Amino acid sequence: MNNIVLRALQMQDCKDVSTLIKSSPPLYTQYFCPFDFEQNAIEKVLSKVERDQFIGIALSDGRSSTLAGFYMLRGFDEGYEYPMYGVFIGHAYRDLGLASLTLAHAEAYCRLNRIARLLLKVHPSNERARRLYEKHDFHYLRTDPINGNLVLERQLSA
Repeated sequence: MNNIVLRALQMQDCKDVSTLIKSSPPLYTQYFCPFDFEQNAIEKVLSKVERDQFIGIALSDGRSSTLAGFYMLRGFDEGYEYPMYGVFIGHAYRDLGLASLTLAHAEAYCRLNRIARLLLKVHPSNERARRLYEKHDFHYLRTDPINGNLVLERQLSA
């Protein structure tokens, strides 16, 4: 039996994060671009984390564990009041409900910490992701003038 484990990403996870992203087909990763996918670039990102959250989703059979994806709540370290959510589920682990699980976890984290809003960016052509976010009550806020991504928000009750 596999179990799902959510835990903070550590420096030793950087190679697995890089491998997970780079092993997915280019069409699958085309809209995911928060940072460079090389291990050393991911190490640099994680080494600077103070308040931001990088949470790994691992599948464990009790003997070993495999990274299936991760999500991020970013912006705290840059002084923003509300975090920007981002998620990557490995291609081999799509359609298991893991992205929805990360949204529920992120929302619970925000409520626990009295954070009233959760933001995210999604490429206008990424219909699959947009449907997921709309299903979870995210609504259009604005368009990012830099890259044309849609900025969606969800109001949370503390």
